Amino acid sequence: MNTLRSLVLARHYRLASIRTVAASVVRPLSVSPSIGSLSRRKSPVVQTSFCGSFSTQANHRFKKAAKVTANPLDELKAEALAYRRVHMERLNQILEKPDDIPVEGYDFLLGCCGSFLLEHPVDTRMKLFQNLWFMAHRDGGKQVSLDRWKILLRIYRENGVELEGGVKEFLKRVEVDKDPEFYELVLAVACERGDAHGMWEVMELLKERGMGLNARIAATLVRGHSKAGDMEAVRTLLDSMSAGNVESDGGVYGELIIGWLKNDQLEKAQKLITEKGSLLSENHVIEALKEALVKGQTGVVKSLAKLLPEAVVQDSSIDPLIRNLCSVLYREGRYESVRTLLGELPVPEFKLNENYDSYAVPLIFDLVKSNAPLEEIVLLVDFLVKTKRNERALHVACECAAKHSIDIYPELLRLLKQQEDLRPHYFWPLIVQNFTRSGEAGVMDALKLMQRYKTELDVETISVFVLPKLSISLKDVRTSLKQFEDRGVKMSVLMTPFVSHLLYQNRFQDAINVVKLYSSKVDTEALIYPLVLQTTVNKSAEHFQTMASVISHLKDKAQNPKHDLAGQLLMELISNRKTKHDVSTIKSLLREFSTHRIRISRMSANVLKNHFSKAQQIDAGLDKLINSLVEDKLTIPSKEMFDSIIVHPRDMTYDELECHLGELEEKKLNCRGVLRRLLQVCVRENRLDRALEIKRKCDEAKVELSSGMLASVFDLHIKRKNVDEAGKTLEQIKTMFPGFLLDEHKVIDFAALLAEKGFPSTAQNVLKQRASSGHIRPGNSNKNIWNLLTNTAQWAAQHDPKSSKNHTGEMLNFLVQLGYCTFDNALLGPVIREYLLKNQTTNAVAEYKRIATEKRRTPLQLEIFTTLVRLTNSNDPEITPDQAKALLAEVIQIGSKIHGATNTNNTLIVALAEAGTEAQLRRILINPETRVNHEYILTQCEFLVNSGKLDVVLRLAKCARGLANVREADFLGVIMKQYARDNNCEAAVALFNRLQAEEGELKISGDFARKLIDLLEVNNYEVPNAVRLYAK
Repeated sequence: MNTLRSLVLARHYRLASIRTVAASVVRPLSVSPSIGSLSRRKSPVVQTSFCGSFSTQANHRFKKAAKVTANPLDELKAEALAYRRVHMERLNQILEKPDDIPVEGYDFLLGCCGSFLLEHPVDTRMKLFQNLWFMAHRDGGKQVSLDRWKILLRIYRENGVELEGGVKEFLKRVEVDKDPEFYELVLAVACERGDAHGMWEVMELLKERGMGLNARIAATLVRGHSKAGDMEAVRTLLDSMSAGNVESDGGVYGELIIGWLKNDQLEKAQKLITEKGSLLSENHVIEALKEALVKGQTGVVKSLAKLLPEAVVQDSSIDPLIRNLCSVLYREGRYESVRTLLGELPVPEFKLNENYDSYAVPLIFDLVKSNAPLEEIVLLVDFLVKTKRNERALHVACECAAKHSIDIYPELLRLLKQQEDLRPHYFWPLIVQNFTRSGEAGVMDALKLMQRYKTELDVETISVFVLPKLSISLKDVRTSLKQFEDRGVKMSVLMTPFVSHLLYQNRFQDAINVVKLYSSKVDTEALIYPLVLQTTVNKSAEHFQTMASVISHLKDKAQNPKHDLAGQLLMELISNRKTKHDVSTIKSLLREFSTHRIRISRMSANVLKNHFSKAQQIDAGLDKLINSLVEDKLTIPSKEMFDSIIVHPRDMTYDELECHLGELEEKKLNCRGVLRRLLQVCVRENRLDRALEIKRKCDEAKVELSSGMLASVFDLHIKRKNVDEAGKTLEQIKTMFPGFLLDEHKVIDFAALLAEKGFPSTAQNVLKQRASSGHIRPGNSNKNIWNLLTNTAQWAAQHDPKSSKNHTGEMLNFLVQLGYCTFDNALLGPVIREYLLKNQTTNAVAEYKRIATEKRRTPLQLEIFTTLVRLTNSNDPEITPDQAKALLAEVIQIGSKIHGATNTNNTLIVALAEAGTEAQLRRILINPETRVNHEYILTQCEFLVNSGKLDVVLRLAKCARGLANVREADFLGVIMKQYARDNNCEAAVALFNRLQAEEGELKISGDFARKLIDLLEVNNYEVPNAVRLYAK
């Protein structure tokens, strides 16, 4: 049924392959501006309420409609041409943009408000028509054309609507000159309603204008008298035609047959069909069929069906004529009549390349979408199956119900179950709909239904449609597994996707518990990608310990005990450039594997050695570690092996490109493509010396320089701080590729280099030229801009140290004006930095206060606080301690207004730890009014440790001893965490020795000692005995 879905939709909405049609193709439509010429060929006033005036062969229409590609209006015209109906959704899409509708397009849109809207009642059609009429004449100044009035009359006729105020009042509103066709259409409107008085009024008008009786008018009058039930008037009319020598044509005979059928004169109708049936148009045959089906006259139906064109009855799908007739019968609730009609059509004969399940698909869709009773849907499906017209009709009905009527879908599945075993994906729509309606309980209900229909869940259904929707139920793993078991889900099927889902959600302990709890095996090959993801997003030592534990437990329950899960994971990590694993992280992971006794295959070990030897990163220790993990019994599936090892040329690393270049040079083959790529990679990876060598090789080989290659050369000169060559390359790019737009970050980097070399005005000119080219994205290059501003500040401090002018501030204002950035907190930092570098502390504090007041930003807040704290404890001639205290109080007050008192006080605490005395720091920490944001201070401490300011953190720890609001052990934990992240064993041991030597000023906790032991053991570092004593 999954493959059927696309076939069903393609048949049901055949316009998807038509796409559009040229306007010239649509002109024969009954609602087009050129209807007059068509109406003179065929009788326009006798067209039925569900037929248009098209050519007879639907396939011919289809081919014509498929030739052109155009806008939505032309697509709608193509739909009307191919199917003789339009969908309201398409009309609404066009009406949403009235300004895009051409003037001539309104003729077509107005004409769609009649029989083309088969699925909608008359009230809906007329309301749409009135809205369109108003839109078409909203200017009010232009007179309505005669063609437009004719369209109105046709719509009134097709919808059976009375003219407002009667015939005479309507004619007064039509101010244009009228032709005979116009009056015939007015007559048709009256006849469609069986309005005898209106018919008499119009006939009097025709007599006044000298228009005698003809075949077209006679056919219209026959229709009108038949509608009124006055068949005596029809007989009188026929006598008048005979007396006036007016010959009857197919239009008159068609209306006579329809009228006699409507008024139960069946023998006359049958006789005329036999005698004159060949003269009838397809539209009359279709309407006569409707009347015969309504009356239940099977014999008449058989006779009329024989009159249909061969192209209509032999259509292997359902011709639009038949489909539209069935839609009218559906709307009137005459479902049995549809089956009777289909029974009179020949059983389709499918060609070799045709879809044998396409017959009557549109009828099934229309029936389901119209919310027909389930019994009628089943009867139609049974009829199609038993008559071998469509043996997969029930599948089609299920497909449509899944999309448009989900309430009957379970019952249709029950019927389908009687024919075949249901597949899990049949229940996907039900799971989605149940979840929308009832949440997680609805999903479980769908699983219960699957159990009742004896359909087993598969891995795809569990992974994609079930587990992602059970966020609350899965909080308790054991309970959720019990719920699955109660619904007949086999643990052997559930285990692998369930564990995979837990891994994706970082629930590693739950995954381990599930594997331990159940004896079911796990397909470890299917878990490789969640493991790759989790190993990539977090490269900490603690996380690697967890991952190793997970892998260890998974291997114990592997379906294939010989599968090298750990080795395949390692190969994925080194072959996928997005994982960004270097030798240190792989080494750390290997050590965890060794600790948990996880083994890898010999092939994986060889790949690892080869990978690291290429990068010249393997040593004896790593080689020994890899060898110790090898187990010959383990293997990797061949498909996975090649997926992991083979790298696409676009993803070649630097080493691979170098090898490839060497091979090409040795064989004396063309190297230009590899040289271009290698140059770009070398510049991107900052291999600048090698990039220069490649550039020389490119020049020697006369490699044609592309715009991207020149951009890399430009970047190369910038990184090598070669201002002259960078400037020449920039001019070369402008000359050779004037339309090429350099990345803004490269231009900003060049401006930063110019500022560093003392050319700030030139830097501004370069930036201005780039901004004038457009495509600047503010905030996209803040790091580069920060570098530019920092270079400007350093240049100003060196070359203009005494001036109070702030060059960095001017540069930032210039960048903001050009749209490169906004006044970001980080970018405002170099503005203050310039004053600090010039030792102009007063100006720095004043600028800080101005920025905080005007822009509510606090750049370099910690440095300002630290500087002022340092001045309170010194005898600086520029700022006395009292002045420093006053300034510090001011900036604290300003910071409190922006960040709150708590965060500002915490910044002050860190500043006191760095520049103040221990007494000052201890005083603020023991103050009961001081509220400490513990997480904020620890975050600042991480920054300080990274900056090498270990003493500051230790001072904080020392002053926090014995306090409840801050814990000294946490500060030591921050330091140890950083050392563990860097695998810095020497520094960690040195810290331990220092703490021990200070004789108890800081307490060495057991947790600290255990973390130190873990770090040392992971790195095979000798653990001092003293550390082990503390750990105990």
